[in-house]
Amino acid sequence: MSWFALDLRQCATNIIHTNVTSMKWHTCPRSNNERIAPMLADLLATAHRYQVKGLLHVCTQRMADTLNADNCVARLTLADTLEIGLPTQLRTRALQVILEHYTEVCATWQFKQLSQNATQDEQASRIFAQINEAVAQKLNRCPYFWTQPCSPTAA
Repeated sequence: MSWFALDLRQCATNIIHTNVTSMKWHTCPRSNNERIAPMLADLLATAHRYQVKGLLHVCTQRMADTLNADNCVARLTLADTLEIGLPTQLRTRALQVILEHYTEVCATWQFKQLSQNATQDEQASRIFAQINEAVAQKLNRCPYFWTQPCSPTAA
């Protein structure tokens, strides 16, 4: 790695750390989630690009803590896009939220886009398969699986 690249990485690390500290990221109240949410994905992608592991962990944890039916598909897609170790916890938690709020998630624009693109886009197909696999596993644990229909939220 060249001196310039190392210097650029250190500079980016310092800027990100300063911004995160000034925003008081760790203690940000839940009421500020809507204001911070758009920054999370960009900050996580930047931390991934410059390999700032501490920030990766903070962003991943914050994203996992603020998952809901509206954002879980987008965050599952982001975790898949980055393909790094830390978003595994984000991926797992996103799938849990999808199962817990399956009906609501299916009504979201992101889920509808994902299902439409699943036949044409490799990433969408992979993510849609992960969701379907999680739903199938949940259905197989349903105590009345063989005798009556079971929704993913029943088990």
